[in-house]
Amino acid sequence: PPQQQQQQDILDPADGSVQYAAPQGDAGTEMLGNFFSTFKTGRASETINGRAAQMGFLAAAYSELTTGTSMREQLFVTRNIDTALVHKTINYPQAGFFMALATVVLVTAGSLAPALKGKNPNGLDEVPEDFAFFKASSEVANSRWAMVGLAALWGIEGITGGALLSFGQ
Repeated sequence: PPQQQQQQDILDPADGSVQYAAPQGDAGTEMLGNFFSTFKTGRASETINGRAAQMGFLAAAYSELTTGTSMREQLFVTRNIDTALVHKTINYPQAGFFMALATVVLVTAGSLAPALKGKNPNGLDEVPEDFAFFKASSEVANSRWAMVGLAALWGIEGITGGALLSFGQ
C-alpha cells in the first residue's frame, strides 16, 4: 500500500496524467488585473494618447522642416486613376504611416510597463511624482497642445494643399 499511495500522489486524478508541478492557482492573473485596473479612469488613455501625439507632432514637424513634405504626404501616397470608365482616388500608406503605428505601439508598451509591474505611482491611473523640472501638469498640457497641433496641421494642410512648415522649400 505505501507504494500504491505514492503512485496516486503522482497521478492527476482528473485525467490520469503525471503531475510535474503544483497547481498555479491565480498567480498568473495579477499582471492582467494590473492592466485592467490602469484603465478604470480616463487618465491612462489621455496620457498614452498624449505621449503618442507629442512624438507624432515632433516627427511630423521635423520631417516638414527638413524635407518640405506635408503631414498628409508623409502618411499617404495619393494615386488618381482616370480611365474612360473609372475615376478613382486611392490613398496608399507611406513610410510615415507605419512609423506612426510603431510609435503608438512603442509608447503604449513603454507607458504600460510600470503599471503591469505594479509600480505606484505609475503615471497612468494616478498622478506621477514630479522629477526635477519635469512636472506632471506640464506633460498633460504639452500632450493636449500636441493633439491640437496635429489636428490643426492636418486641417490647415488639407485646406492649403501643401506643407505648412516648409519655409521656402
